[in-house]
Amino acid sequence: MFDYMRRGMRGETRLLLVAALFLGPVGIALGGEPAVVADSRIAREIQAGDFAFDHAAPPESPLLGRLRFLRKPSDSLFARTELIRNARHSIYAGYFTVWNDDVFGRQFLGLLLQKAKEGVKVKLEVDGRGFPFVRNDWLQELVNHGAEVRVFNPIFNRHLSILGSLVAYHQKILLVDGKWFITGGRNVGDRYFLEQGEASKVYWDSDVAVEFQSLPVGLIQAYNDEFYSEPSKIVPPDLFGNWFSKEPKMMKAVAALDDRMDHTTLSKKSLKDHRELDRMKSLVGRPQFRLWTSDELSPVRVLDNYSHFGPKKSLSKGLFELMDEASEEIMIQNPYLVLTPECAEHLERAARERHVKVRFAVTSPTSTDSLLTQSVLTFEWKKIARQIPGIEINGAVGPEDLHAKIFVFDRKKVAVGSYNMDAMSQNRNAELALVADSPSLAGEIGAEIDRFIHEQSVQYDPDAELGPEQIPGSAEHIEKLKVYYGLASWFRPIL
Repeated sequence: MFDYMRRGMRGETRLLLVAALFLGPVGIALGGEPAVVADSRIAREIQAGDFAFDHAAPPESPLLGRLRFLRKPSDSLFARTELIRNARHSIYAGYFTVWNDDVFGRQFLGLLLQKAKEGVKVKLEVDGRGFPFVRNDWLQELVNHGAEVRVFNPIFNRHLSILGSLVAYHQKILLVDGKWFITGGRNVGDRYFLEQGEASKVYWDSDVAVEFQSLPVGLIQAYNDEFYSEPSKIVPPDLFGNWFSKEPKMMKAVAALDDRMDHTTLSKKSLKDHRELDRMKSLVGRPQFRLWTSDELSPVRVLDNYSHFGPKKSLSKGLFELMDEASEEIMIQNPYLVLTPECAEHLERAARERHVKVRFAVTSPTSTDSLLTQSVLTFEWKKIARQIPGIEINGAVGPEDLHAKIFVFDRKKVAVGSYNMDAMSQNRNAELALVADSPSLAGEIGAEIDRFIHEQSVQYDPDAELGPEQIPGSAEHIEKLKVYYGLASWFRPIL
């Protein structure tokens, strides 16, 4: 469901849901659907020199791109750092979460600050729950130096209806100069870039990098449509001046991470500024990293869903069409499996009518960050198995928590992005994914998911009574999940 529902809807999220129940009947609409951004905005951006391309083909024109799968956490960090450092015209970024209280979030913000001070056009959007109001002073540091920053549906200025208050900006976007792009499941924080044992919690996650051969007009328009929508609130500069600058902390993080990525032994200064980096040995190796390892060009599409406040749902529609086209196998790696009736219908038709093998790699009671959605899978997986003939459900046992959102079709086409298998991603949240018609990339990612299933998962078997309850260590979670399953019946329409 939501990244922010980790640890079973504690704290802020629980308060938000309670507030939504009371405020929902008020139904105060703050804006309604965002106006579709006209092509004239992109034309102005091209004229202003915001992109590496000086012209744009029609939005419906096919895109070609060079691709790189970023499964290894350190590779994703190296790639992001390299692209931002090399930016010459513009950086368009958007994430659900950017942690300002760890070295990775501070480094990311520091890199953006450096580019803004160099005159690069910087735009950043974060979600109101992923970056609460109390931390806006970090974002204001960017604004004070010319960046344009917005918070989607901020916690203290949000849409006061039940559905509107729960909607999230869930996309993961880094677009540099309109040419280089990274998307996937990763936000910005330690749990996304570290290996097991280097932090108290780490994710099994994935991204994909693209080098476009022409301007991705659809992607830019999708970004702008959410960025300039009514729920996206402008972060203003410091009202009374920048008395307590965050820049020194950002720059310390930038320098310390550079040191860690480039050297096996940290300098005394890096140890003083960020001692925690000493245990993060997996980050060493940037000098040997090469982002582009193949010159192969593949057809690619960027599909997006507007948030609840807008009508466009091309991502949901596109994924359903890919399910309908599959002839042999549909492989889905996703942390949540709460099938909507529409999604279940497409998967069931594929399995029954065309004998397509449907395979899921999902979380289990021991590897989930959302007890609410996990409760539905735990107590309904047999029902899903009866509905979709031959379905294979593999529950991840850990130690990493599964967070990747990947769809592979016949090992020929692949979609990588922010889309979860639930109603919130299908109908409510702002979501985005890259779809590539690339047997080589689809084969690589499919093999990686096969390895994950083999090494870190248990296949559920209704005939052998082998399911989530039998996974070692799950017993302590089952009673708690029963309580959450009762709550799930209340929220089922939006899970």
